[in-house]
Formats: sequence, C-alpha cells, structure tokens
Amino acid sequence: SEIITLKKKLDGSSGGGGGLMMSPGSPIPTMGTPGGKGGNNALGSKKKAREFLVRLLYVEMLGHDGSFGFIKAVELAAAQSIMHKKTGYLICSCCLSPDHEFRF
Repeated sequence: SEIITLKKKLDGSSGGGGGLMMSPGSPIPTMGTPGGKGGNNALGSKKKAREFLVRLLYVEMLGHDGSFGFIKAVELAAAQSIMHKKTGYLICSCCLSPDHEFRF
C-alpha cells in the first residue's frame, strides 16, 4: 500500500496537493500547491521529490518495481542544489540499468 501511495504522490494523482500542478500561464508542471503558497515553493517541491525518491530507492531494494519514479530521479539530477543533484545521481546509479534509455 505504501508503494501505491508513493506512486500516486510522484504521479500527482493524490488529493493532498503534493503532486504535479500546472501554474497558470506556464507550460511546465511543478510539484506542490498552485499559486505558490508557503513561500519558497520550488525548494519545498525539490525537498519532497528528494524524500519520495529516497523512498523509491527502498521500494527498489525490496524488489518491487519503482520505474514510475525514474524520470523524477533524472530531473533531480539536473537540479542546481548539490544535495538534490547527489540524490538524483544516487537514485539513477542504483536503479537504472546501464542500457536504460534514461541513463546519461
């Protein structure tokens, strides 16, 4: 059940506002609540993504399929913050096979 919850949060289909949202006038979806409530919304969304991806690593370590979050790991590896970048690279190196299409 935790795997399903994690998948919903990464896909943005949860009702809690922690998923992907479209900002008005922007073609790029962002994580978090619309309108930028809570101050630094971009930093908060990266922190949540990092937390969910660490959970994804545990899911993969337990032998379950966590491929639904691989694209988020690649996106986090391209972040500006060194902590987010390190987490993204860790998830990519542990979860993606050498011949995976997301491998860079």
